[in-house]
Amino acid sequence: MGFVDTVFVGRLGATSLAAISLGSMIHFTALLLCLGTVLAVGPLVSQAVGAQNEVEIRRYTRQGLWLASFLTPLVMLVDWSAVYWLQRLQQPPEVIAITGEYMRAVSWSVFPFLAFGAIRSWLEALNRPLPVTFIAVSAVLVNLLGNYVFIYGHFGVPAFGAVGAGYATALSYFYMLSAIVAYALNVETLRKYKVFDKWRAPDSTYLWNLFKVGAPMGVTFGIESGLFMITAILIGQLGTIPLAAHQIALQLASLSFMIPLSIALASTIRVGNLIGAGAYASAKHAGWLSIGLGALVMCASAIVFVAFPEMLIELFLGEKAATSEIDVAVLAVKLLALAALFQLVDGIQATAGGSLRGLKDTFWPMVIGLISYWAIGLSVGYSLSLKHGAEGLWIGLVVGLAVAAVLLVGRWNRLINKLLVQDEKIAS
Repeated sequence: MGFVDTVFVGRLGATSLAAISLGSMIHFTALLLCLGTVLAVGPLVSQAVGAQNEVEIRRYTRQGLWLASFLTPLVMLVDWSAVYWLQRLQQPPEVIAITGEYMRAVSWSVFPFLAFGAIRSWLEALNRPLPVTFIAVSAVLVNLLGNYVFIYGHFGVPAFGAVGAGYATALSYFYMLSAIVAYALNVETLRKYKVFDKWRAPDSTYLWNLFKVGAPMGVTFGIESGLFMITAILIGQLGTIPLAAHQIALQLASLSFMIPLSIALASTIRVGNLIGAGAYASAKHAGWLSIGLGALVMCASAIVFVAFPEMLIELFLGEKAATSEIDVAVLAVKLLALAALFQLVDGIQATAGGSLRGLKDTFWPMVIGLISYWAIGLSVGYSLSLKHGAEGLWIGLVVGLAVAAVLLVGRWNRLINKLLVQDEKIAS
């Protein structure tokens, strides 16, 4: 959806593109902090599925929905107060005006986004990813229509410009939540879990277990997304053109990242199921397979970035760009070359993190993220930006992701082997 938004808004010019770059980065950083917490439904329910505990399956899913409702106001507060902070961070004034309106529009998508995440995690833990996939793909079509209507103004709706992308996103997530609830209510094998029956007050025990596992996940997501947010803010201080080029390269990198992210989510479920069933050797196989597959996929996308950069950038700016957009395209080509470098390590760190979540190991991956992305990646990027501008900041992204990949893979290898040794001792 972010890719579609960027393609539609890119035709409005560099200022609009820069505005949604800033707005989306801030919004999704706050949103991912909360989503990571809600996604704890996945590993907890998957282990309950492996142990065949229907009570825990139902209760963790319900508490995930409560958690979504509690976290929604926090993200909306960030969205509605962003202009104040952007002014003090010396972002371009013409960009701030559009960014503020965009973030207020997209803030209405927060609850359906988080609630969908909780229900999706429940279905995926039950090995039902296809309905989720169908709903998500169809939501992209809703987003396409929403962008067409709200950005450019059609069917009697006024043209909101870049702000319309925020309304299109909100519409898409309300559709997704409605569709996934309707599906769950109309499938007999899902109704037996009684997730939506006899709605009760929050259960502090299960809610705390969710938060205990999910909060470090949310912080980890936020730390990684925060690295990109701070990078966007620092690039914004360099001007509108670098920020627009950053948005193009980042959206292409984010689009390719969806594949290893999906593999990571699957790994969380598979490893969780197998650990819950006591099949540690199979869990090890699933985790390593996901890491290898993530690396392989990102190698392919890196080749595409290097081989066809101009063709990819034309998707956003068109074949005949104005002078300022030509400057954007030139810088975007350079950033795409750096994006190709971090594709491989990004795929590895994402899938290794997913495998660790299947073990309910979330605290130390959070610490690894803090060290890799902020202490190392951001420091290197900022230092290099003083001489190399936006390219220097992107080199910092490469370094941070590479360090995270090495440390997460090392932790996965140590923990899964430790479980195997313990299991062998018990068996003997």
